[in-house]
Amino acid sequence: MIRTEMHSRSDLAAALIAAGISIVVHLLIVFGLPEFKILIPLREEQPRKHQPVELSATQYSGPATEERPSRFRPENPEISANMPGQVEEFQRAISKYLVTPDELRPNMIRGEAANIAAPTPASRAEQWQPRQEIIQITERIAADTVDSPPRRIIVPIERVPDAPDIVSPVERPDIPSSAFERSATGIAFGRTEMPGAVSGGSMYPSMIAWRHGDGSIVQRETAGEITRLTQLDDLLQVKAQVYYSSKDPEYAYLQLDIERTGEQVLPVMPKDLILVQDSSASMTEQRLYFCRQGLLRCLDGIAPNDRFNIMYFNDKPVKCFDTWASPSEESLRVAREFIGGMESMGETDIFASLQALVDENRDPSRAVIAHVITDGNPTVGLRDSTQIIEQFSKLNNAGVSVFTMGTVRTANAYLLDLTAYRNRGDAFVVSKGRWDIPDSIQQRAGETARPVLAELRHFVSRDTPCEIYPARPTHLYLDRPLTLHGRYKRGTKSIVFQVVGTGREKDCDMVFAVDPARVASADHDIRTQWAWQKVYHLIGEHTRTRDPKLILQISEIARAYSIDVPYGLASSR
Repeated sequence: MIRTEMHSRSDLAAALIAAGISIVVHLLIVFGLPEFKILIPLREEQPRKHQPVELSATQYSGPATEERPSRFRPENPEISANMPGQVEEFQRAISKYLVTPDELRPNMIRGEAANIAAPTPASRAEQWQPRQEIIQITERIAADTVDSPPRRIIVPIERVPDAPDIVSPVERPDIPSSAFERSATGIAFGRTEMPGAVSGGSMYPSMIAWRHGDGSIVQRETAGEITRLTQLDDLLQVKAQVYYSSKDPEYAYLQLDIERTGEQVLPVMPKDLILVQDSSASMTEQRLYFCRQGLLRCLDGIAPNDRFNIMYFNDKPVKCFDTWASPSEESLRVAREFIGGMESMGETDIFASLQALVDENRDPSRAVIAHVITDGNPTVGLRDSTQIIEQFSKLNNAGVSVFTMGTVRTANAYLLDLTAYRNRGDAFVVSKGRWDIPDSIQQRAGETARPVLAELRHFVSRDTPCEIYPARPTHLYLDRPLTLHGRYKRGTKSIVFQVVGTGREKDCDMVFAVDPARVASADHDIRTQWAWQKVYHLIGEHTRTRDPKLILQISEIARAYSIDVPYGLASSR
């Protein structure tokens, strides 16, 4: 028991001693270890980047003053008392650098510079009188609007008997009688050929031949009725575009699109429609089937006041009706049966079918329109394309407007194009496939379903000449704009042209003035289109005259406008 207590006391004393030693050691480590450099590598003494600032006693002497010249600060009180002297000194310093100009004498100046010596007083502007200006504006002397006289065609009137139309101011020998013998059949008045236009009107048989004997030329005329024209300027509109080419510094090019201004502003003319179908063996039954589908669609678009007929041809033409038929239920039923009975067989006589169009009885108050659907390859009868075009154009005289459509890519484009171009129509060739034939027939018949002006002629003022094509345009239709292409000289201020045609039981005209500087610009396609129209016109003239000089003109235009001569015209046909 006693031993156990002694051991416990000795353990407590040892623990206290150990704790004291531990405290002493820790204090030595904390406070005394930084002074020992044992086991610590020596560091090189690094120079200080910034020297310490040592403060010392300083004495404030106030803000620094800037010495400035006294002439810039005259308010300096130190020199304010001597200001007049400073000014005088400054003037003396400057005077030695000044140069006195020479004395200006009046006789030293010549020309326009003489006005410097003796200036004249400025003119006094007149005082504005506002009351007088107001009176001049408000006072009306004449009416603002003036009614223009109605347009008309002046026909020949009776003149003084034997009064010469042309009298020479000097004496000249008599005109040879042979010159009059060549004109013994008479003179065709009312038709004047102008570049790019077919002009004129009727032929007047009452105008007789020339006479001779006294060296003068005489006309005898009789009175006639004045043909009045109905103005359509407010019912039609012209959209004009121009193109200037750097390749052609002399000429500019114009495109005119004539169309209606509204939906129902022009009365529609009644028409006579004839559908002509090629049913020869060259058409094949596959293509003829689609042609029949297109013809049946056209029957649905015939207006109640129209007349129609159907014709097919192979080696001879066959008509559905002997004369024009009204679109009654019975006539339409007969026409459908007639179309369904067409068969692909026999030869192809195109000229005979075209000649049958001229034999139809014509009503002057109706527009006659023919749609000819063929491959354009004649195999019997007249087969020369040029002769077919020329002979039919002479017989027709543009009385029937002919629209042609080729049913195959290899169709005779020369025959189809020129037959339509010279007879107020146009041509189209189906090039994709025979399944497009029905839609093409229906579309072309729909565009020509509502004519408003027939037998159009255009005239251009001689003061502003413009070569416009086509020379014989198509009829004007409500659903088909009339497009004309012209060429005029650069610098022309205004182009005035007139279009005359036959409307519903009356003659109509429209006059338009185009300012090239105020119309929209277009691309080079206008220039190319004009060249094509010019070439087609020359080709048509070549089919009529067979003049070899026209071939040279066509080749020159083709080279100048970078277009290909169509149809291989250089070869004989």
